[in-house]
Amino acid sequence: MIGDLSLLVLRLLFVVTLYLFLVLVVMLIWRDLRARSPEPAAFGGPALRVVESARSGLRRGSLLPVPPEATIGRAADNQIVLPDDTVSSHHALLCRRDGRWWLEDLGSTNGTRVNGRVVSSQTVVTPGDLLEFGAVRLRLEDGQ
Repeated sequence: MIGDLSLLVLRLLFVVTLYLFLVLVVMLIWRDLRARSPEPAAFGGPALRVVESARSGLRRGSLLPVPPEATIGRAADNQIVLPDDTVSSHHALLCRRDGRWWLEDLGSTNGTRVNGRVVSSQTVVTPGDLLEFGAVRLRLEDGQ
């Protein structure tokens, strides 16, 4: 009777340990997948480099390619998605016109800043400028 009870307890401990191990493996894989950047291997165009990722899950130093016209925000339909609570669904618009980059806030809740200054209208930005969308900070790079 005691031998049967001991065997049952050992089996239960083994099963619990196995499930805990599997949960740990899944959590590590999930964390690794979230930390991967969308940076292409041979990317050479304009990009935004992650300076401060806040809670977005983006890796500091990773590059986000920038098309000639890009909406930036938390929603999945943006060209540049910043999944952070301080970033509005459709936060800002970054576009290239007449050989220059222009940044416009789209009525975001936490504001858009360039080099610490609040963007209140269309603003010219240049490579090296620090762009802030809520708590997420990105640096514009030329890529050439």
